[in-house]
Amino acid sequence: MFPSSKGTVDLLTKESGGGVSRIPVKLVEQGIHPAAQPTRNQFRVDNPYRELVPKDLERRPGFNTSGKPAKVQVNSHKILKYPVKPVSQYDIVIGNGAEKRGLIKSVWESATLQKVVGPGFIFDGNKIGWTIGKIPDEIRLMIDLDKERGVVPREDRPPNHHRVLIKKTSVINLDAIRAYLDEDQPYGPQVQEAITFLDHLLRETPSKVHIAQKRSFFGRDAQGDKCMLGSGVEAMKGVYQSIRMAQGKRLVVNVDVSNSTFWGTSCIAHLAFQITGASDYYVMENLLKSVRDKPDGNWRESVYMAALRKLNKNDITIRFRNASDAILNKTFRIQRIDQDTARTHTFDMTNKQTGEIEKNVSVAEYFRRRYNVYLEWPNFPLVEVTSKKRILYPMEVCFMNKGQKYPYKLDEKQTANMIKFAVSRPAERKKAIKTGLDMLDWTKDPYLRNYGLEIDPNMLTTEARVLDPPIVQYRDEQMAKPGYSGRWDLRGKKFLHENPGKLTSWGVAVMGRKPPPIDAINLYIKTFVNVYRSHGGVVETERPEIIFGGTEPADAVMNLFHAVGNKHQMRPQLLVFVLDGKNAEQYARIKKSADCRFGVVSQCIQGAHLMKNQQQYHSNVCMKINAKLGGTTCRVAL
Repeated sequence: MFPSSKGTVDLLTKESGGGVSRIPVKLVEQGIHPAAQPTRNQFRVDNPYRELVPKDLERRPGFNTSGKPAKVQVNSHKILKYPVKPVSQYDIVIGNGAEKRGLIKSVWESATLQKVVGPGFIFDGNKIGWTIGKIPDEIRLMIDLDKERGVVPREDRPPNHHRVLIKKTSVINLDAIRAYLDEDQPYGPQVQEAITFLDHLLRETPSKVHIAQKRSFFGRDAQGDKCMLGSGVEAMKGVYQSIRMAQGKRLVVNVDVSNSTFWGTSCIAHLAFQITGASDYYVMENLLKSVRDKPDGNWRESVYMAALRKLNKNDITIRFRNASDAILNKTFRIQRIDQDTARTHTFDMTNKQTGEIEKNVSVAEYFRRRYNVYLEWPNFPLVEVTSKKRILYPMEVCFMNKGQKYPYKLDEKQTANMIKFAVSRPAERKKAIKTGLDMLDWTKDPYLRNYGLEIDPNMLTTEARVLDPPIVQYRDEQMAKPGYSGRWDLRGKKFLHENPGKLTSWGVAVMGRKPPPIDAINLYIKTFVNVYRSHGGVVETERPEIIFGGTEPADAVMNLFHAVGNKHQMRPQLLVFVLDGKNAEQYARIKKSADCRFGVVSQCIQGAHLMKNQQQYHSNVCMKINAKLGGTTCRVAL
């Protein structure tokens, strides 16, 4: 037993061996005392710029007086009342201190531990906790997770026991924030600890009710704030909140709209259809088959099978007819997508009626005989779930759980859809923020009420200035007044500074298997030259070299570079590429090859715009080319 002293509780069971030494067991077994271990500071590398980081709030030098005065609402909310009760901070160690988050969460949520710490205790999910309740300064106990879950422990497995140490380290001084804002105290550990506590207090309840991603929260049953982006990915609107220090010597809570991506909550087989882009069952089956390398003849997985790895490490549920409650009520995690299918993977099964062991029974046959379920897609890969034993399920009985984060980079189509979903006008954004405030519901937050933190639900109103729109100046004192629309006409205006050297060595590569007619290409080039000259550009070669680049971007850049250089006997100044579609990969490869491999200026245009041959489009392209060739388009009038 531990020494019984004031402020210490010992709840260790007999299975623990009567106590825990204050020296880690592993270090004692190795004959190493903790004092001999290297500390964190021994590995610390000094940052020479650390002292240059400002430790005080920078004072605003003054306020602008130009433009017209206006009152605006900002998406910040004033903190009206701080906690007045002393807040104790605790260090928390569960297990050996390096356990996985899932195990830490299970131990912390156990009934025994919650009864000890009491209601209102805030845990950051890692190592720190806070409370205003009166609990001992040090708590040591052993949690039996099998007992907590009502599970009979198996003899062939070690006990599911986990040690917990909760030790008081300090008392949070919330007055330090007010003293710092009033400039009576410099920024230091006390201020940082107080802000960290308020930050965790603010998100304690939302993280339990909603899908949490750091300081952003998303509704679990949101319907109208979703959008399918493609390939099984959906975007969802949520709410973001964080505590900020603001002008006026006050703390505010910044609230904004948050947009994030999640996996669609559908069958894994349907998600696989969307990820691979297959049109039907047979196409999907062929796309996922292994392929043979041409050089050495070895078999390897297809790129479509590799794409399904994105599904790994996500939580799923199993649903099929006649399934037991133990399966239906359990959450599984995808370990990987297996190469075997429900027809090719076999195992030995015990016949419950005869007691005989039947060998080489396929998964599809097992489901038919055991559950009377005929699989619709038996040739799809199986889903292996995380388990000590190898457990495989058919794709069609696996369903993605809600709130599974999609952590991968969006492709071009998904990005375009995400931008359309996320962009909103001020009135719509304000409405979305209001919806987020309703989700947070500060007035009914039990943790905020318990600790005494009160936040004004109304947005702050502040004084602002509406600045006059700038006037854009071109050559020869030509002016453009875009006003508040942000658009103006370039017709009749010359660029402020033309390209320094004459455009002589340049060419055009037309990409794709079905290029535009040569007459349309020549007409586009002629119009471009005329428009560029009308804006002051200097073009010597009116008929550049034209090649048909095919579908390989790197070869097209190389061929055009050499063709232009050989024709003019000088290094190319500009390479123009006519693209046959909005292919981000093709565009990136052209730019990378032109910039990094050949070091030459390039300009990409869409084939659809070439066919339209509109002057406004030419003017926009001329602005880019003029700047790339060393010219200056315009400036803000002084």
